[in-house]
Amino acid sequence: MSPRPHGVGAVGDRTRENIRFVRTLRRYTLEDLSDRLTLFDRPLSEQVIGDIERGRRRIDVDDLVAIAEALGVSPSALLGTNSVLDVFRDAVDYGMVEGARRIRKNGVRS
Repeated sequence: MSPRPHGVGAVGDRTRENIRFVRTLRRYTLEDLSDRLTLFDRPLSEQVIGDIERGRRRIDVDDLVAIAEALGVSPSALLGTNSVLDVFRDAVDYGMVEGARRIRKNGVRS
């Protein structure tokens, strides 16, 4: 019996969403991120990055670290909830004023 392939789980989904979010926030195209990854000696094609972002490809730890470096964030920021990314996403989603109120009320958890 052949092993059953594992799909992308909840952490993988959150990670891919965070990768796309930060890439878009930085205004990087898939090509830009691919070029930056090459500079970090971890070349990934635009197709592979797109597949990661769409959940069609699982991300390994080495790719995660390189993508985080290329995006200028920590790997844990791409993995986690209740991170600075979540607070910033709230600020973008609810408007800067409402986001600032939430930060003041709840603090920033990283």
